[in-house]
This record gives sequence, C-alpha cells and structure tokens, in this order.
Amino acid sequence: MHEILDWAKLRHFSHIIWDIDGTITENDKLSGEATIKIINLALQGVYHSFITGRDGQWIVDNVIKPMAKFFHFGLVHDKLAFFAEVGCVLVPSYPVAASEMPLHPAVGEHPLCTNKDGIRDKLRELAYDPATLMKPKKGHRAPSNRDIVYDANGVAYLVDRSKPSPKCYQYIWSPYKIAFGTLEKIRDEKGKTKTFDQQPFDEIITTEIKKAGLADSVRTEIVSTAVNIVPVVNRVSLGKSWAAGIAIENIVDKLHGSFALDEVLRRTVAIGDGLADLDFTQPTFSGKGAKKSPRHNIPMIFVGQQSDLPRKGQHREKLVKNIIIQATGLGELQFKYTDDVIQLTPATGPRVASVILDFLKNWDYFDSFE
Repeated sequence: MHEILDWAKLRHFSHIIWDIDGTITENDKLSGEATIKIINLALQGVYHSFITGRDGQWIVDNVIKPMAKFFHFGLVHDKLAFFAEVGCVLVPSYPVAASEMPLHPAVGEHPLCTNKDGIRDKLRELAYDPATLMKPKKGHRAPSNRDIVYDANGVAYLVDRSKPSPKCYQYIWSPYKIAFGTLEKIRDEKGKTKTFDQQPFDEIITTEIKKAGLADSVRTEIVSTAVNIVPVVNRVSLGKSWAAGIAIENIVDKLHGSFALDEVLRRTVAIGDGLADLDFTQPTFSGKGAKKSPRHNIPMIFVGQQSDLPRKGQHREKLVKNIIIQATGLGELQFKYTDDVIQLTPATGPRVASVILDFLKNWDYFDSFE
C-alpha cells in the first residue's frame, strides 16, 4: 500500500498542507473517510491548509459544505484554512458568497485582477465564453446544430457549430476565477476531458499576453485539465510554492508568534497526488517572511501514480527527493476513457491518503503546537 522512502525525515507533524482535487476528493466528491480523520486530527490540535488552483466557489460547494455536515466541524474552524486559486483567494471555513472571499494583498492591484487595458476580456475571447453561451433547458435535447459542453464546475452550455470557433476551441473560459485567468478543457457530462497537446494553445495565449505588454507580470502554466494564466509578483510566479509560503505564514499568525517560521516549517508535511504538488516542498515567501525565510524543504507524502512524477531531466525532478512516503493501493479494473480499454488502475488519492493518516497516527507522528 505504501513505501517509506526516507525514514530519517519522519518526524512530529503539527501542520498538513493538502492538495484538494484528487487528494481528498474523487470526481469532485469529498472523501468521507479522509474528512473524518482530518477533523479528528484538528480536534487534537493539528492544523490543515487546503490549497487548490480551483476557484473559491468550487471549494465552498465541493469541500466546505460537505465537510460542515460532519460532527464537530464547528469546533475546528480555527484549525482549517482554505486557499483558492493557489493562495490568491482566502476562503473562510464556513459557506460564504464569492464576494466575501478576500484577495491576497499581493494580487489586489495586479493587472489580471484589475483587468488593466482589458486584458481579461482579450484572454476570455480566445476560448468559448460562458457569458455569450446559452444554457440548455432541463429535460430538453440540444438542437441539432448545437453541442452541450460542460465547464469544470459541472455547468452545461450550448455551443453553436454554425458559428466560427475561437482560437482555443478546446477550452472554455472560467468565469469563477478572480485572480487567475483559466482556460479549462471542455468536459463531457461525466466531467471527463479529452487528452491532446496543449502546447499550441499555450503559445496562442502567450502571444496575446506579450501583445498586451504583460510578459513580465503574467505567465502561463499548463496543467492536466487547463491552461492557467498566473500572476507574477516581485518576480515570483504565484504557484504552489508561493501558496505553501502563504499557508505557513498564516499558521505563524494564528499561533500569535509563539512558534517561529522556522519551527512551523519543520513541523509541516504536504500531501498531494500530482506533478505541481511537488512545489509544496519548496515554499517561497514574497511577504513578511521573505527576509527571514529559512531554507527548509517540506517533506511530502505522494498519493498519485508513478506516472505522475517527473521523469529524469524534467522540471521538478530534483523535488522528488522530498517525497518521504509514496503510496498507491492495489487498485481495481477501470475503463480507460481516452483509449477505450479496460486495465488495472492503482488506487490513489483519498483512499490512500486515509491509510497514511492512520499509519502516521498509529506511530505517533502527529503532535499539537499547543
């Protein structure tokens, strides 16, 4: 089920940085087994920071509302922190509207947030724009000249095949993001996306960014289901390394200075299932922690597949050394959607994360800051 890659790096952990999508959720459904263990650990004083590139409303609908149904959730609000758009948006640990989710101060005046010179408008024109699409009527079939497509939040839209397609015709603009810009892969009714080379579309987006004169303050990032358009602040791209730094600074603030940044870092572990999650292991600090930032790597528990890790010579290859536990389950036969084949797929994500939480708890590797 799991392999301890580095016993020497196992230590007492008081703070867990979680990836969300695919780590505590499967197909946008929160794992009850993992959730109850998270809440029980929080009751014992362990802090949790949940970080995703998804928007704040997605976190509210798919994580916070389901989590709030669990016994004792109301007692652990101060132990849970939720970060949308990779740390750019702080989502309170109780259901709120998007207008009540504060932006991180570092991005409040960024061109992507202020729509300087209409940059967001120009980027959204590259893909299908939900603002210009009709929604299908419930119980009615789509007209013969229209296709039904879905966004990452499961909302359906009608695409008129008789009209010219946008340059990035495989994507739909995310209307939910307020700091990032995201072109999401179009999904089907089951939430599945197609597999294709995203690089040509990334080049189209990059060209638009350069034309707007924002090459130094905006970059693109290709992920498995989207192309993210990411703010750059003080020469730091606001990805999961930056988000990990934000999460750690947040814990230092919650502890009111009783533990220094160095000690919080030392007692933090990350859990993720994807390539980008490896960035959690090298937090960067652009705010008050930047000058006093110690050079600590955060150990990681990886609950994805071997194929999700970087190959030799690839970006992030050096971060693999920060994985202390690599875990997959025995798996089950599954239909591989993209290739029309049935194959044995290793168990990953929430089921495996739940087992690892048990292992660490049984071996007394969790501890409270108090």
